[in-house]
Amino acid sequence: MSNGRWNVQHLASMLPENIVEKVCSIQAGRRHSGCDRVIWGWSKCGNFSVKTAFLGLIEADSLPLWKWSFQWKTRMPPRIRYFLWILLQGKILTNHHRAARGLTSDPSCPRCAAGIEDLSHLVRSCSHTTEIWKKTLCSCTQSASFQGSLDDWFFENLRNNNVVSVVEEFDEKFEKPKTKEFIEAMRRWGLDPKQKATFLMMDVSENVEKSSRNIGTLKMLTPRTLNLFDILDAETLVLTPSSVDFLNGRYGVELEGEEDEEEEVEEEEG
Repeated sequence: MSNGRWNVQHLASMLPENIVEKVCSIQAGRRHSGCDRVIWGWSKCGNFSVKTAFLGLIEADSLPLWKWSFQWKTRMPPRIRYFLWILLQGKILTNHHRAARGLTSDPSCPRCAAGIEDLSHLVRSCSHTTEIWKKTLCSCTQSASFQGSLDDWFFENLRNNNVVSVVEEFDEKFEKPKTKEFIEAMRRWGLDPKQKATFLMMDVSENVEKSSRNIGTLKMLTPRTLNLFDILDAETLVLTPSSVDFLNGRYGVELEGEEDEEEEVEEEEG
């Protein structure tokens, strides 16, 4: 600085032109303001304190607001909510992190072996993961589903309910399953009911077990969830009456057994 002004030539000899322009846009000081000195930026007086250092560290490490707020607005099973929580904080111990800590010598993905297994690869870039998303996300959202940074990707999908809806929406009151009728409908659509599901991202085993203990391990699909699937190939599916109505409306398939059930209800009422 010379005479209260920046020494542009000296700055240009050390810094890129765009940085020099930014520096020169800052008020350099007055002519007799004295020498520059280092001050603590987290306090108004410029003096260091443990309190301001602690607050500064919290602010630097804090998560964006959306990462906090969305957790308390979802109705996902606690296990999946916790998984998303540690995922958003970057705490998943992938092979990339394990290699950095000396826990393994191979940071590559054990599923596809085509890249380093970091967080982005684990939940988005891996070929196995990509196939899952393509089957669970609507076709209208797939083109924009794998672009941008990982944080932006999470925010957009969570805001548009493209990810949360897969695991969030299930009926609070479990009604009588209609597995038999739905399997028959799958045969009519040309799908194989015996083909095991590879992409159902729901963990409702506890809830299903309470309502249908005699059926075994089942998976519950509701109307909104079904709307996200282009392919339905589960080994055993349990549908509530509202889900059956949705399938009838979407695919125009008449599911057998409903008239018989109505007659049984009338007989019981009689």
